[in-house]
Amino acid sequence: MKISVISDITFEPVLQQLRQQNDIVVESYQYAELIVPEIMQAGSRLEGVDVLIIHVDAWFFRYEDEYIRSILESVAAIAGNFRGNILLSNNLSNGRHLSMLKNNPGNGSLFPFESDVKKILAASNVYFYDVNRIISRMGFQNVYNFNLGFLYQMPYTKGFISALETELTGMIRFLTHPEKKAIFVDCDNTLWKGILGEDGLSGIQCDKNAAGIFFYRFQEFLRDKKNEGFILGLCSKNNEEDVKEAFAKLNMPLRWDDFLVRKVNWLNKNDNLREAAETLNIGLDSFIFIDDSDFEIASIQSLLPEISCLKLSPVYAEFLLLTDNFLFKRKRLTAEDLGKTEQYRAEQQRSEAKNVSGSFEDYVKSLDIRMDVTVNHAQDLPRLAQLTEKTNQFNFNKEPLSIAALEQFMSDQNLVYGLRVNDKFGDYGLVGLMLIEVDKQDATIRNYLLSCRALGRGIEDDFLNFVTSDLRDKGLRLKDIIFRETAKNAPARIFLEKIKTQEKPALT
Repeated sequence: MKISVISDITFEPVLQQLRQQNDIVVESYQYAELIVPEIMQAGSRLEGVDVLIIHVDAWFFRYEDEYIRSILESVAAIAGNFRGNILLSNNLSNGRHLSMLKNNPGNGSLFPFESDVKKILAASNVYFYDVNRIISRMGFQNVYNFNLGFLYQMPYTKGFISALETELTGMIRFLTHPEKKAIFVDCDNTLWKGILGEDGLSGIQCDKNAAGIFFYRFQEFLRDKKNEGFILGLCSKNNEEDVKEAFAKLNMPLRWDDFLVRKVNWLNKNDNLREAAETLNIGLDSFIFIDDSDFEIASIQSLLPEISCLKLSPVYAEFLLLTDNFLFKRKRLTAEDLGKTEQYRAEQQRSEAKNVSGSFEDYVKSLDIRMDVTVNHAQDLPRLAQLTEKTNQFNFNKEPLSIAALEQFMSDQNLVYGLRVNDKFGDYGLVGLMLIEVDKQDATIRNYLLSCRALGRGIEDDFLNFVTSDLRDKGLRLKDIIFRETAKNAPARIFLEKIKTQEKPALT
């Protein structure tokens, strides 16, 4: 991964820590007290760069409003031509804003650059990293050393440099790694205070009183994550009927049905989590596991290192840090994310229908599958970009692509096919993507991917047949299919081997 940095302070102490990450290479570094010219000239130097970091400290330099606005405009100008991601500091408060209400009467905002920020965020590859949150948490006296700052143009303390490196590393990994899909939690001293089997229903607490409010807030947080598309699951050593009763009788933010998978028994938690992954048909590397027990966390980390494990601490400051972890964040929310739990419920209904069908053919016919294919549909790009990041099993050429990269691909006269599917049980959403590179009359499948929840029902064949037919109608000949094997895409390899043995003129 290559990173380029433009900063208005001496950023080298932060970069030294970034360079210690094994897969991060800081390719170039530009220092300029006035960084707008550097930003505008950066376009010619960004070939092969994955992440551009632009660090601004308007509080230290006390820039005038118009200069801050010119920084935002410059970033917006280069974003459209950059295929990677741009990370911009949100430290845009310049210490001059005590008079801004007088200067901006009636605008309803305490921040004079609100419209500029909204404009810059419209670019799909621009993100703010939260310097202000770190400063707020640490306090100005623990962040700035102004005397050394003016002498060496590096105004930060060692503690803040370390915190800033952690923020940037987390943000970079968040943007360049697949998002998590499922959050599994323990019950006792995690969803509520107390041990249900020992303290009884009357002895556990999760409410707005002092003893229970921490757990009440944690359940509210999990409910918010569910609404953002995370799957919630239980993994607890407990009696299932006792836990069901707790959810039924206590007035807690979460209910029993909010958890799509419930592994409440006395088995080892690692076995339960493996079974949960098989039930959901997603990888263990998509899991977050939260428990209050050091023993259980150490066990999961040892036996299932793919799972991201977090300890829930009753210290509220540590709880706030946990909820701000990048593991829980979304790059963008799509319609598919918002309906994720219902999609998995529908999948469970399909599995039940499969179990009672006389044959596979009868099962597929009974689903009444309907497909809708779009070509170069701009509104689909946020979800299609997300698919390139998340899809692993049926993915011919694992290559995460940003919205900007897909837009550039289309502007080069190539074809981006998107696939929506629904059946009698519900809407699968936008689940398929095929990228076609066009060279005169020749076409190459650069990538073909399909969400795992659409596999095994003939959809992969039908989508390919539709695309090859459409290419013929456009006067194009399918010349090649690019395939790059990974540790996880065996289903895609098996499918490719199958279609190559079929004597289809479209594939020769």
